[in-house]
Amino acid sequence: MLKAMKLGPKLISIFLLVGIIPLLAVTWLVMSKTDQALSSQAFDQLTSLRALKKNQVQAYYQEKQNHLKNLLDMVEANHQSAFTKLDSIQELKKTWIESYFEDVRKDIRSLVASNDISRALDSIKEYEQTQKTMKIFLSTPRPMTPFTGVFLLPLPSL
Repeated sequence: MLKAMKLGPKLISIFLLVGIIPLLAVTWLVMSKTDQALSSQAFDQLTSLRALKKNQVQAYYQEKQNHLKNLLDMVEANHQSAFTKLDSIQELKKTWIESYFEDVRKDIRSLVASNDISRALDSIKEYEQTQKTMKIFLSTPRPMTPFTGVFLLPLPSL
């Protein structure tokens, strides 16, 4: 088949075979290496991006954990402060009540020493006796002198 061809087309065919086959081989080799390089570069970029995102997520959760810790510390401090204030208020009230009862004791002692209570009780007894006498007197109907049909009646007690 090559013997029947003229020299021009033979040279062109051989030139194409000699030039295109190595060109195709080199193209395939370059494409393969380029593909591997691009894949490797993309994988490395994704790996570094993954590490970066991992660090960001860890920093975010660490920040939230610190906020929660601060919040718990504030709650504990407020809790302690409230109980301290409550204790001081209880102590003040205890002191006030003790002072009040001490004043009442002093007043009772001074009243007992001055005999004011016994005089007050005697006057209350006199008042009750007078009230009983007046009640008996006012509860019995009595005729009035100028008016024979008019009687004094006590008011009903409320």
